[in-house]
Amino acid sequence: MTLTLNQILNSISEFYKIDSKEIVSKSRNGKVVKARQMYCFLSRIHTICSLSIIGNKINRDHSTIIYSIKEIQNKMEIYCNIKDEISKIECLLEIKSIDSNILIPKYIDLLYIAENNNKKK
Repeated sequence: MTLTLNQILNSISEFYKIDSKEIVSKSRNGKVVKARQMYCFLSRIHTICSLSIIGNKINRDHSTIIYSIKEIQNKMEIYCNIKDEISKIECLLEIKSIDSNILIPKYIDLLYIAENNNKKK
């Protein structure tokens, strides 16, 4: 699955209910820092972007990205909820990466069938 940095940033923003501008900001709020670290970790896994490119997206340098990735890896060993969060964000990413041209006609067909079944009753 090929993802863009924007898709990852938007999914993390949606999951943590934080504006993506906050993730890019200088904020040191714990919730924002966690979201930013998760962005770094998932961007490294799901894209072919270099550490510098990942960092440029959130106004950080490559060493900060390395630190963030290591932090998430360390937290994964200690806290099982981190793995759950990663899985949930990856599910959001999968849903967003599906080609909408393929998904929408099938969805519309299902709605049409459901409506017609309801009318027959």
